[in-house]
This record gives sequence, C-alpha cells and structure tokens, in this order.
Amino acid sequence: MFVYLGYVEIEGMGKSGLMEILMIDEYIRDHFGLPHRAGNMVQPWFKKKFYDPPEALGKVRIEYPFYIDDLPGTDLTFCMETPQEFIVTVNGQKLVLEDQGWWVDIAFRKFSLPAGVVKKGKNVLVQEFEFRDDIDLEALYLLGNFSVRLEGDKKILGSLPSKVSVGNLTGQGLPFYTGGIKYNIPLLDDYSKHEQVVLEVPEFQGACIKVDPGLSNEKFIAWQPNRVDITDNLNGSGELTLELILTRRNTFGPLHHVPFALVTGPGEFLSRGENFTRNYMLYPSGILQNPRLLVY
Repeated sequence: MFVYLGYVEIEGMGKSGLMEILMIDEYIRDHFGLPHRAGNMVQPWFKKKFYDPPEALGKVRIEYPFYIDDLPGTDLTFCMETPQEFIVTVNGQKLVLEDQGWWVDIAFRKFSLPAGVVKKGKNVLVQEFEFRDDIDLEALYLLGNFSVRLEGDKKILGSLPSKVSVGNLTGQGLPFYTGGIKYNIPLLDDYSKHEQVVLEVPEFQGACIKVDPGLSNEKFIAWQPNRVDITDNLNGSGELTLELILTRRNTFGPLHHVPFALVTGPGEFLSRGENFTRNYMLYPSGILQNPRLLVY
C-alpha cells in the first residue's frame, strides 16, 4: 500500500486540503517562488556539481492519514526516498530510521514500523523537514501482511484474505499489490490419459502466468491466445499451480487521473482540474476468467 495523499503545512501557514504528493511538491515550490520540477529543469546531478548548495527555505510538515480495522501481528515496513532529509513520526512517536535495504529500486529504502506504534482507527504518519530546492517529494509505501479496503480516498488496513477467487484482485483486499500470487486449480479427472492437454486462461491482467512454478516442467503464458501445452505437467497430479506475476501499474500509478489512463506520461501523473480525482483509478488485476483445459 502506498501513502500518496496528504496534508501539507508550511511554517507560518495553515494546513492545506488533502493533496496528491506531486501536487504538494508544486504547492511548496509555488510558496517559495521556485520553478516546478520538469523535463527542462537543471538536473540535480548538474546542480550538485556546478552550483552552490541550496539554502534551507522553511520548515514543512506533511501528514499522511491511513486507517486500520485489524491490527497487524507483526511489524510493518515503510519505504521512502532520501530518508536523511526527514524526521518521521507515526501517531506522535518518532521512528528510528535504520536502513534495512531497498525495495523494487535502490532509491526506495526500507525501514521498520513497529506493530505497537499503530492503532485501530485513524493513524497519521508525518514527515517534517527543512525544504530546499534540491528536495524532491515522492510517495511513501507501506508494506506488510495486510489487506487494503478503499472507501473513496480512505485506505483501511485489515487482515489478509484466507483465499482469493478468480476475478479482479483490487476488490479482494489487494488493490495495490505488485508481487506474485498463486492459484491452486483442482483437477477433477486423470487428464494424463489423454494424448494432449492444453491449458487456456481466457483473460488475465498481469505480466505473465507460470504453470507449476519452480518445477522442471515449468511453463509460461504471456501472450494471446493465452494457451500452453501442459501434457507433461499432469502425470496423475491432483492439481495445477498457476502463479500470476502482477505488474507495477497499481503501485506506482498514475492512480488519480480521470478518465482512466491507458497510456501514461508526465501529464497523467500530474493531472489537474477535471482530470484529477482523489479516488483511486485502478487497473484490473488477477485471473479474470476461469482457466480451462482443452483435451485432445
């Protein structure tokens, strides 16, 4: 889950309304009379090498609300970029930022969020920092064994579902999930007696499907017509295992652009006016139609 919408308060000003993180970055830059980040800006590496170090312009506080129905039994993990720039608190308790490696990209650093810090109901994660021209604000990510339920822009953590069904995962507690998920498919007959058996997955949304992942006869489905010969996968087995590898689309967005963005570029990540919604615009994910066996 990511913490993507927040309230910003610049020293000497009141708290803003709920805004998306890139809008917050522009809001702060507008306040201090700085240009927005864009493709024509002086690149940070060039500034660092050839310009004087930027001065601190003022204190900024960003609050990110999230909610919990069922408390996690283990510590959570949150990820952020450039952690050295921020003081982070959760529900008023300052966190010790001990780096635990990277997640997805070396820029995303992982830190422990002890289970005892969070509570049922509303929780607030806060970033406090001295803003400078070279600070770029990006989304935070919360990781752990939990489900997420969405009520508009409200994100509510709960227990993981005991199982998922064929259908869209975004409505089954996994709206932002970006890893792999396994489906165990029971076989109601001994299909090994047939000359050829082909598995077809009529519709799925993900990068690819592994059939019997990790085994010597592992197969892949990655393109239309979504079929693969599995004759040598049967051998009297009572079930098939399908592992769907999801994409990053519902994790890294853009997730607040209307209408729904099939093709993405900078304009979709920084949508404004009638093209912006605080609700989450999610791409369908999962195995969306029942797999079937074609027997020859």
